[in-house]
Amino acid sequence: MILINKMIFLNRAVAFLFILILIICCGQSVSAKHVNTKYIAIGQASWYGSSLHGRKTASGVVFNKNLYTAAHRSLPFGSIIKVTNLHNGKHTLLIVNDRGPFSKNRILDVSEKAASYLGFKNNGVNKIKMEYLQKKSTILRAKAKSNKIKVICDYFAQNRN
Repeated sequence: MILINKMIFLNRAVAFLFILILIICCGQSVSAKHVNTKYIAIGQASWYGSSLHGRKTASGVVFNKNLYTAAHRSLPFGSIIKVTNLHNGKHTLLIVNDRGPFSKNRILDVSEKAASYLGFKNNGVNKIKMEYLQKKSTILRAKAKSNKIKVICDYFAQNRN
C-alpha cells in the first residue's frame, strides 16, 4: 500500500512539473498583476474536459483534461493555487493556464482530472476553497526564465501527443 501511494505521488508530481514547464515557457506572457499574497476565495467551482481537450487555452498552451490545471478570471498565468474540496477535505495544487469561469456564480474552473481527484466530477459543481501560493508562483516564474527550461519547453511544445 505504501509503495502504491508513493507511485501515485510521483506520477502526480511529474505531471504537475511537466504542465508547469509548458505553461510558463510556452504560453503567451501575461504581465504579473499585483496579487494579494494572502488571496483566498471560497465559492463554487466547476470542471471542463472533453469538449475543450486539445484546444488552445488563453495562455496559449493546449488544454489537456488529464493534467492538474485551472481557469481563473484574473490570476496571472503560471500561478500555483491550492484548491480544497470543502465537502470532503481533499486538496491539490493546480496551475492557472486559462481564463474563466464564465458563469457569474463560480470562482474557478478546474480540469477533469482535478475534479476527479478532488471528488466532484460526478456533481459537476462543488464548494471549494482556493488559495493563491504567491511564494511558489514567484519562485517558479523566476526559474522559468532560465534558458534550459526554455529549451525543454520548446521540445515538449513540438512533440505534444
